[in-house]
Amino acid sequence: MHSGVFPITPKKLASGNKVFFGIPAVAAYHFQLLAPSKTIVPFDSAGPYNFRVPSRNQAMPSTTIDLFITSFGETLLMTGVSGLLGSLLGGLLGLFLHLARRGVVSAPTTSRVIGVAVQGLKSTPSIIVLAASIPLTHFILGSATGLGATLVPLTLIGTAVVARHVEAAMNEVDRHVVEAAQTMGASHWQIISRVLVPEASAGIVAGIGITLASLVGYSALAGAIGGGGLGDLGIRYGYANFLPEVMLASVLMLVVLAESFHVLGNVLAQRLNQR
Repeated sequence: MHSGVFPITPKKLASGNKVFFGIPAVAAYHFQLLAPSKTIVPFDSAGPYNFRVPSRNQAMPSTTIDLFITSFGETLLMTGVSGLLGSLLGGLLGLFLHLARRGVVSAPTTSRVIGVAVQGLKSTPSIIVLAASIPLTHFILGSATGLGATLVPLTLIGTAVVARHVEAAMNEVDRHVVEAAQTMGASHWQIISRVLVPEASAGIVAGIGITLASLVGYSALAGAIGGGGLGDLGIRYGYANFLPEVMLASVLMLVVLAESFHVLGNVLAQRLNQR
C-alpha cells in the first residue's frame, strides 16, 4: 500500500487488493487499486468519481487520451461558437460606433452608452465577467454550469473585443476615400459595403484572430466554474490529482491553439493588404 504514517486507521482488510477504512465524522472511502490506474469510490455513491489517476511509471492510459481529445473538442466548440457570435455582434456594434463618431448616425446618447458598456466589458477581468454573468446565463439557458453555459459570458467578452477592433480598423480608413464616394453620389449602404468594410477588412480580420486567441484563454478560465474544456481538464484532473504532466499538456495545447488563431489572423490580414 503506502509507506510512512497513514492518517486513518484500517477498520477492515478485505481479500485481494481492496482496503476499507473507517474515518470518524467523514464518509468512508474505498480505495481500489487497478493497474496501471486507481479509482477512488465513496461507499455511499453509485459509482466511481469521473477521473482515473495514471500510475507514475506507466504511460498515459487510453482513457486519459480520450479525455484530452474530448476536452480539446470542447475548447474548440466554446471558442468557435462564441467567436462567431461575438464577431457578428461586435462587428455591428463597431460599425455603429464608427458611424456615430463620424456623424453619419445621429445617436450621441446611445453611442455613448454602448461605448461605455463595451469598454467596461473589455476592461473587466474575464473571471469577474464569468462569475457576474451566472444569473444571466441561468435566465437564458436554465443552467449556470456546463459547456453551454460558458457561451454566454464568452460571447459577451468576444463582442466587446471585436467591437473595439472593428471600430479602430474603420477609424483608420482614409477620410478622403469616404468623401470621394460621397461626392460620386454613393449611398450610406454603398459606402459601408464598398468602401469602409473592404478598406478595413485587413484590420478587422487581424482583430478577429486576436479575439479568438484571447477566447482560448478565457475558455480555460471557464473551466474554473465547471465549463469543461482543456482548462477544466488541467484544473480538476491535473492540478487536483497532482499530475503535473497533465497540466503541462493542457497548457501546451492551449498555447498552440491560441497561437494558431493569432497566426492565421495575421496571415489572412497580410493577404488582404496585398490586394
